[in-house]
Amino acid sequence: MKFLTSIKINTKKKQDFLSIFKKLPLKVARRPLPIIIVLFLVSLLWGVSVFYKYVILPEKEEPEEQKRALQIEESAYQRILSGLEEREENLKEADSKEYSDPFN
Repeated sequence: MKFLTSIKINTKKKQDFLSIFKKLPLKVARRPLPIIIVLFLVSLLWGVSVFYKYVILPEKEEPEEQKRALQIEESAYQRILSGLEEREENLKEADSKEYSDPFN
């Protein structure tokens, strides 16, 4: 038991660290102009980096040439066309069919 009572935890560093965060809103409120300027510069740098990444870099890079032409599988193409034709026929049948009025 003597060992457990001899250990001392230094809470001063923890209190100093927490006191900085407690005083931070007051310091920010006293100096709004520098904070606004810093936030504006950070957002400006972020905007420039996004613009550079998505506008400037794609213009500099040359697109790769395709060496072979696009090929379509004829069987898959025919399946798609037949499916579309079936849908059109179903729609035409639905237009011509008359449904009875359930409320009469």
